Amino acid sequence: MTITVSNFEFTKDNTNLQERSRNDPTTLYPTCQCFDDSMDYLEHLLRNKGLEEARRAFLVHGMMTIAGTEILHGWVEYDGQVMDGKFLNGELVYIGISIEDFYKNFKVVDRVKYSLAEVVEMNSIHETYGPWEPRYLNILERRETLGLSSP
Repeated sequence: MTITVSNFEFTKDNTNLQERSRNDPTTLYPTCQCFDDSMDYLEHLLRNKGLEEARRAFLVHGMMTIAGTEILHGWVEYDGQVMDGKFLNGELVYIGISIEDFYKNFKVVDRVKYSLAEVVEMNSIHETYGPWEPRYLNILERRETLGLSSP
């Protein structure tokens, strides 16, 4: 079976993506909750693999280009892979892609990597899962002003 990544269109209402994925079991759909998904994956590592293993992972907030549009995105880098949350067949799954392939295929143009200790600190300061970097917050505010959302 071949799995494809959906050609996501930016809209004001992305609430039906999980439902759409149920009807299309060979396409990965964005969750539009990437910062939450990334933090959840770190929590999964901590609970299931322990503190030392979780310390090997990095939470990453960055900007990538999809279909000519720059979007903000969050993911985890762990063991040479990017772990990225997507909907597949109506369920949240984490796909593993080599870091090199992820950066090349998703055209990552900027990023900030956080260690586990930095994640705890930034989450405590901002009381949110991200993004935390001021330049990303400015982009997010501009998109919201325009009535757009990004995955």
